[in-house]
Amino acid sequence: MKVDRLSGMLADVAIAWLPCLVLFVLVPFAVYLPNQDEYDYNVVVMAPFLVLAGISFILILASCFVGKRRRTGICLALFYLGVFFLLSDIFVPVQWGPLDGESKITEPLYLTVMELLLAAVVIFCAVKLPMNIARRFGVILVLVLFVLVAHDIFQNLSKKTVWSVSDETGSRSSEIIPIKSSAGNGSNVYQVVFDGYSSFAFLDAVRELGLWGHFEGFTFFEKNLSNYVSTDISVPSFLTGKLYETGSFKQWQHQAKKSGLIGKLHDVGYTIWIYSPNRSRFWTHDKASYVRTNRELVNSYFSGYEMLNFAHIWLVRVAPNFLQDEAYRTGSKILDGLLKAFSTMATDKGLNRRLLKEYSFYKCLSVPLMRELMRDEARRRDYGEYVYCHVMLPHSPYNWDHDCSYSKQTSYSDQFLCATKLMVEFVDELKKLNRYESSLIIFQSDHAFHDFGPTDLREHEVPSEVTEAINSFSKFSVDGYLNRLHALLLVKPPFAPRKRLIRSEAPTQLADIPATVYDLLSIPDDTTDGRSVLALESSEQREIHMYVGMYSNNKNSKGLILGKDIFRTKLGHLSFTNRTGWHLYPDLPVTYE
Repeated sequence: MKVDRLSGMLADVAIAWLPCLVLFVLVPFAVYLPNQDEYDYNVVVMAPFLVLAGISFILILASCFVGKRRRTGICLALFYLGVFFLLSDIFVPVQWGPLDGESKITEPLYLTVMELLLAAVVIFCAVKLPMNIARRFGVILVLVLFVLVAHDIFQNLSKKTVWSVSDETGSRSSEIIPIKSSAGNGSNVYQVVFDGYSSFAFLDAVRELGLWGHFEGFTFFEKNLSNYVSTDISVPSFLTGKLYETGSFKQWQHQAKKSGLIGKLHDVGYTIWIYSPNRSRFWTHDKASYVRTNRELVNSYFSGYEMLNFAHIWLVRVAPNFLQDEAYRTGSKILDGLLKAFSTMATDKGLNRRLLKEYSFYKCLSVPLMRELMRDEARRRDYGEYVYCHVMLPHSPYNWDHDCSYSKQTSYSDQFLCATKLMVEFVDELKKLNRYESSLIIFQSDHAFHDFGPTDLREHEVPSEVTEAINSFSKFSVDGYLNRLHALLLVKPPFAPRKRLIRSEAPTQLADIPATVYDLLSIPDDTTDGRSVLALESSEQREIHMYVGMYSNNKNSKGLILGKDIFRTKLGHLSFTNRTGWHLYPDLPVTYE
């Protein structure tokens, strides 16, 4: 009898714990595991939920000491509530796009109807199913879910997982690494990427701000083109000097993180410094000695911010369909209140708390990140340092005015003026440290902006088949796509003559950047698609290859991304030659894995 009583009690505890298992274990892991890179592999963001799961189990276990009939009724009610939470999460998923601060939550009526039908079915089962069957089925369900989530964690939890809240992963390298002879004179290399900066904007900014005299030794490549018009595909091209041709698209992208330009500089003795929005994408590198991200800036200013944002997403996911938008707005108010109450922000950082209210904060912190890079410059040596910085300027959201002060809403023009001022600030810092002349400096973008032009690629009529290809593969109009090709490129070689800004009409592309660095540092060049831009003549006729695709929409206008939603597709393949104009190649098959 005691054994039967004990087994019955444990069965009641198991089924009663189902809603807590769903809410505090299944849902948090369902949010975290597919997005570990977005959370910098820091599993600690889920700690509050796992603690709640443990506390809830203890409380339910304590409830077993009440009367059997009351205990069984409470446990069955909790079990059916858990069944509803589970079915609702599976069949009524939250309608929210990429968590980039721009996507809006939608609450389709049909999903609310489906949720009501699920509730009705669960209530019917709760009333009609015999108690012993519900208990037996409930125990099996809880055990199966527990095994499944454990298996999912074992299969998908990254080896990069961070188990503490310390920031040691971003610690500076104090070792002075000698430069090998193959690295030439060991000049410092600075590569600063201003995301979305149009080459059309640069001269406008220089004229408006009166900065002609601040770019001595730089060459501005007015005709430079990006081979790809989205970040996740452009960054690998200009960090490897190779364009995608065939094979695994994923492996091609990851060359930027594992080898490429940065890998070669590391191998010849350079110390690698990375400043980027986060650690997950292709703007970081496995051989970096130091990585600083916008996410880490947030955590250093606001302790526990990642946990709060994770909880905010969780709240929206578990809310009923018709209340998800309200849950998001309520969560935003709670989050802002907690930030005000528990902020550990350093007051001298020039940050406004309002800046961090949106999930897209990692896009909003480019100015503080760039300023931190400048402060760190005093810690670097005069030789053998490679510094890569990727700032989301003048990329949206538009939160910086032309003086690089935070503003709730500005414009693309404000932000490209701010970005240009940051270039000058950085140049001035290098000059102050007597490091400017000996350094190789590259200011560039990854692509330009679709609403800023007009494009001079219209000097040659775009054939109808090229127009059709762009319309088929691009989410932008033809003019918008062409405008995004005009990516910024400025290069100052080491010990360049102190001349005013030089303007070049040489036919260049972003994929030329690695070959340019190797040429200027006398390092063997293993790129396949690039050439040193300083070896090109303005009169040279050159075919530049460009590709359109990666992002698309399905029949319901939901955005699809290669590598997340699409694993086998095609890219449109175009080229432009400055004398003969446009040419359309056959579509390029793409396999993600």
